[in-house]
Amino acid sequence: MKHPISLIALTGTRMFVLASLITGFAVTSQALIVNFDSASSITDNFSAGGIVASGSLTYSSSVGLNGGGGAVLPGGTNNNFIYSANQSFSPASLLTISTYLKIDAAPGGATNGLSLVTGISGTAAPQSALGWGGASTDGVVGVPRSATGSGSTFTTPQYSLAVSLRYDATAAKYNLVSFSNGSNAGLGTGAQFSLTAGNWYYWSTTYTFNSINLSYTFSSQLFSASADGTVGTAVSGIYTQTVINSGLAGSSSIYGILASQAGSAKGVASIDSFAVVPEPGSMALLGLGMLGLVGYCRLRSRK
Repeated sequence: MKHPISLIALTGTRMFVLASLITGFAVTSQALIVNFDSASSITDNFSAGGIVASGSLTYSSSVGLNGGGGAVLPGGTNNNFIYSANQSFSPASLLTISTYLKIDAAPGGATNGLSLVTGISGTAAPQSALGWGGASTDGVVGVPRSATGSGSTFTTPQYSLAVSLRYDATAAKYNLVSFSNGSNAGLGTGAQFSLTAGNWYYWSTTYTFNSINLSYTFSSQLFSASADGTVGTAVSGIYTQTVINSGLAGSSSIYGILASQAGSAKGVASIDSFAVVPEPGSMALLGLGMLGLVGYCRLRSRK
């Protein structure tokens, strides 16, 4: 069974309560969970954006968790892709974007690469020109770029915030780097870590919106995972930043991003259980706040 939302180290009553909150809130908020269980799971749940030298995710019945269905990243160093998930959310949502990824083989070549990208976009089917560069913060995650997907001219503002799993060819290790509004100047990198060929990993990033200064704080981390979806120990440090993005905050809706610059060439062979889930914690906090408000009103009415 696939578990895009993992409950770790919880037992008894606490697990039951948390599971109930997750189940109830995920349903009412229309969370998106794509388990890639059919050939139509990609086209039904994602819209492809414009990009140079584009490739595409393809379905396979045997590359996913438990040897089941999964999505295969295109081969070659120039077969980039970018998708936005069709399910929309409020820009003020507290969202967690997660996916399982499998490392197939040690990356080759002397170039850096953005193996996998997830994030949030204010535009459905955004345009992009994914690429790489020598600098540790140069990944050219352009969401958007120009109308043709190349160059540096932004013809239509398409606001975004993305976190990339980046392969550093010099160190032969991975790190996380973030990009805001299509700039090829990354916002700084996290500490480097190693991923092992043949293993599954679980990658989760939470985006928290601050309405006071129109910023998003993200927290991203990778964990080891078993082939059955069980999440294990952390393999990367927590990569977190706060980014002011008033354009993204002012968008009518936001969409989950799934992209790659040269995924399979940089180690990521396939993915499974891509999820965009409003955090149950926000509903729990809202519920506690409402209870407090009700109690306060009752107290006031008695005076």
